[in-house]
Amino acid sequence: MISRKKEETPKVKAAIQKAVNYELTIADMAKRSEKRAWQVATGAIVLSLVLAGGYFMLLPLKERTPFLVLVDPYSGNVQTSRLVSNVLDKAISGGEAVSRANVQRFVLARESYDWNTLSGRYGDWQAAYLMASPDVGLQFRQEYSLKNPESPINLYGKLKAIRVQLLSTTMTGSGRGGSTGTAIVRFQRSVLDKKTGVLSFLDNKLATLTFKYNNNLRLDDDQRIVNPLGFQVMSYKVDNDFVASPPSATTATADPDAASATLDAATSVPGTPPAGDAANPSGRESAPAAHGEAK
Repeated sequence: MISRKKEETPKVKAAIQKAVNYELTIADMAKRSEKRAWQVATGAIVLSLVLAGGYFMLLPLKERTPFLVLVDPYSGNVQTSRLVSNVLDKAISGGEAVSRANVQRFVLARESYDWNTLSGRYGDWQAAYLMASPDVGLQFRQEYSLKNPESPINLYGKLKAIRVQLLSTTMTGSGRGGSTGTAIVRFQRSVLDKKTGVLSFLDNKLATLTFKYNNNLRLDDDQRIVNPLGFQVMSYKVDNDFVASPPSATTATADPDAASATLDAATSVPGTPPAGDAANPSGRESAPAAHGEAK
């Protein structure tokens, strides 16, 4: 007897279809899970590469800076300084360089002394006077007055000169835009005997000054050659710098001005620049205008 194949009932078909759909759902979920896993892994790899790149970029910024501790043998004060290896490669702006040059030029003109270069249109006296405020200029004139027994003119005359060597310059602020800058200059003074050419150590000094640029400073064309930007020192103070003293005397090459040191004393009164008086070192009527009022 031949048996017939039973026809699938609707219930059987529904059960089969449900089983097939279940298998498809499981497979689809597995594929989606695998896709998400790869996405997470790819994101983690990219993030790791970014972090590694950032670390290598910041690595050169991490350096060990040694510190130097200095003890003043006179006062016992302790000063800590950082040793920077790339000081010579430090970037400096144009304004800072100009201000530093003006500060150093003023200190050199203010503290140096040589009878042959003291006066004149572009001499040390004129340079220091044109770059000083009225108060600082008055202090300068009083120091060089013949009535002052400590005046360099009375102490050294024509046969000796003071040579200044700048040791360091520290500045805070540029003095531009109406602001006031501050500078501290360490320098060493030596006395040159023009007859023998011997350069003898005198002392170490520390100059502290404040400065600014006065756009309303009245200067003529000749004075602008000395002070083109209206640089003005508002306050100036010099103190002793307590450091170890170098040897008391050193032999230097004879000064070429030694031959002219025996100029006739009748050409000018000692203590007064030969071309003018203390108030007008250049001998010109317009020199006092160097201290025009700032408006």
